[in-house]
Amino acid sequence: MRELAERVVDSRAFRVGIIALIILNGIVIGAATSDTVVDRAGEWLRRLDDVILWIFVAEVFLKLTAVWPHPGRYFRDPWNDFDFTVVALSLIPASGQFATVARLLPVQARTIGIAGTGPGLPAHVPRVPLGSVLLMSGRKRRVWHARRNTEMLIGLVLRDVLRKRLKLVFTSASQRR
Repeated sequence: MRELAERVVDSRAFRVGIIALIILNGIVIGAATSDTVVDRAGEWLRRLDDVILWIFVAEVFLKLTAVWPHPGRYFRDPWNDFDFTVVALSLIPASGQFATVARLLPVQARTIGIAGTGPGLPAHVPRVPLGSVLLMSGRKRRVWHARRNTEMLIGLVLRDVLRKRLKLVFTSASQRR
């Protein structure tokens, strides 16, 4: 079983297939931000997202099987560590306004300087107190990512009134009509 798993994960077809799946997953996630697309194909997108997730679970399982009985070898590759964490967190049922942030921000913080701000963030999420944002130097450009209109308003005030060097990004998963 280990030898078969090793041949599969080392094959070019497997690597290309996983890259194609990552691209497809990005398209599905992007499509799910469009109210029109969700109205027409929301259930189909949710099912496709579930299938993609379980394929990623199978990828992790195959890669672990390929290095068994030494699973530590799998985690020596930072990408495998990242993949395992994202897949594992994706399997945890979560909902609400901070579900995505609570899952992804700690993973992203391992490789880039990123933190959340504002009330209601879970304790394990890297954070910067909102008051500290007001005191941050204006020399360094930062990204302000908002998921709600009120968060975007705060970003606009920080950028346009307080002259913070911010690139504003707005995404929303809410259903709008």
